[in-house]
Amino acid sequence: MSTLQLGDSGRDVEVWQRFLAQVWLAEFDTMMPGTFDEATEEATRVFQEEHKLNVTGIVDRDTFAAARLQGHAMIDAMIYKGPTKTTALLVFAILVVVSFMSQCMLMPDSGRRMSGQSLPLSPTLNPTAPRPPSCPGWFC
Repeated sequence: MSTLQLGDSGRDVEVWQRFLAQVWLAEFDTMMPGTFDEATEEATRVFQEEHKLNVTGIVDRDTFAAARLQGHAMIDAMIYKGPTKTTALLVFAILVVVSFMSQCMLMPDSGRRMSGQSLPLSPTLNPTAPRPPSCPGWFC
């Protein structure tokens, strides 16, 4: 985590706010989640004062060190961080596979059309045309 101060926003600020609420220095409902506002700054000053730190209202390295001793890392681990690159890649691969499978199931003859072969005409239009199988999908 980097230094947090009035006007900052983001996930790190929300983690800090949740930590302050967890140690009963602020009510999470009174702060704007994810935005380092005046309520967050005041609660930070109280935290720094209680732990005999330099009271600035800015969350610096010493403030983070004192917070880690109080369980800040546990709160940080509990908050969702979003998908990892591995998860995003796995979801993309699944979507590609599902897309290919659905193409085969919905349009099993599309490969013949793309390779330049013509499809047989309907037997009602051309009586000499071969009859298609009763189930057009590959799963039959």
